[in-house]
Amino acid sequence: MPVHVQRGDIIVTTPTRLSLAIAIGLAPLTAPAAEELNPIVVTAGHTAQTVNEANASVTVISRSDIEKSAFTTVEDVLRTVPGLTIGNNGGVGQQSSVFLRGSNSDHVLVLVDGMRVGGAFFGTTQFQDLPLSLVERIEVVRGPRSSLYGAEAIGGVIQIFTRRGGQQEQGTSVMRAGNNGAAELVQHLSGGNENTRYNLSASVFDTEGQDAYIADNMEPDEDGFTSKSLAASVSHDVTERWRIGGNLLRAQGTNEFDDTFTPAYTYRDFVQQSGRVYSDYQATSRLNLHAQFGFGRESRDVQDSFPRNLETKRRQLKVRGDYAIGDHQMVSFGAERIDTEIEASATDYTTTERYNNAVFGQWQTINSPLDLQASVRHDDNEAYGEQTTGSVSAGYRVNRYLKPYVSVGTGFRAPNFNDLYSPFGANPDIQPETRRRPRLV
Repeated sequence: MPVHVQRGDIIVTTPTRLSLAIAIGLAPLTAPAAEELNPIVVTAGHTAQTVNEANASVTVISRSDIEKSAFTTVEDVLRTVPGLTIGNNGGVGQQSSVFLRGSNSDHVLVLVDGMRVGGAFFGTTQFQDLPLSLVERIEVVRGPRSSLYGAEAIGGVIQIFTRRGGQQEQGTSVMRAGNNGAAELVQHLSGGNENTRYNLSASVFDTEGQDAYIADNMEPDEDGFTSKSLAASVSHDVTERWRIGGNLLRAQGTNEFDDTFTPAYTYRDFVQQSGRVYSDYQATSRLNLHAQFGFGRESRDVQDSFPRNLETKRRQLKVRGDYAIGDHQMVSFGAERIDTEIEASATDYTTTERYNNAVFGQWQTINSPLDLQASVRHDDNEAYGEQTTGSVSAGYRVNRYLKPYVSVGTGFRAPNFNDLYSPFGANPDIQPETRRRPRLV
């Protein structure tokens, strides 16, 4: 599957939370169209920029890439990303973990349409629950990005964008079938006009699966997976300078698995939900203002030797301003508030909610062959206190195919609710985790 990435990644991690990344991008001489080589990304630096302008190792997977491939899951698509590996406990729908540049699975920040997703109990994301058929594009940024996004962005950031609408009315139905009783039905409806765009997509997927663990003390059955998903988006141009909109993604289903301690039918019912409303306003010819309020929910009702229901709820408010200084500089500034709440049916946590306040700023050059960027962020968390991170990078575009750059950045991982509040060995005095050993990837 074609992906877009600056080649020759090298990353050096030094002690005390310092990561030094050096990369050289060199495209092949027989290259495809320029728009395919140099797509627009927003995850690397908050603002829209091309891959060549970003001082980061970026991979963009478009809807066209997904459709040209034979992949059916988000995990399979991510396997094509350089520096990223996937751990999976079995077939489709089984527990999956993502490791980026050798970091842990809880060192990767995952966003869906700009909103944080993932459970607060373990600090990881259930990638197997996200429906690939409703994904428009995926951006993967390798390297520390805590100076822009805060906790968890040590190994990098993965942002998933759901399907979008355009000005033309379109309707698409897709039916697939495969072995192990696999079947999928997908329906897309989209359209709009010059001022309003909408999209409504739905999918149903079911498979009998295969036995992930064959042993005498395990269940002699297939480990099936069923998922029903819905994605919706709408945007409206109130004026030539002001746009409002919203996105919603909801996936729910059941996956069956084997349990070492319970030789009987075991399964997990899940709900993965994320949504937001946003406003983009061009206040002046040089100042753009962006605000968004979103929510997320991850629920896992597990029926095995230790039945339990784990639910994470999250609310997120973020405001940002981008101001152009002349023709070659831009500063961005903003603030963010995240409220996280958990519910656990079988375990009494000493604390079930916390908040995080943050302010951040960034300076970067624009419309210039010399790409400079500096950013800083300060987080104040109710649980573990204050944390400040920063990054500086510089790159020079020799031509459309070659850009050497150097980047230095710091990052941290916030202790999750199990680390701090679980009755099973938690320590309420745990501080944020940082990298301490030098490592070459």
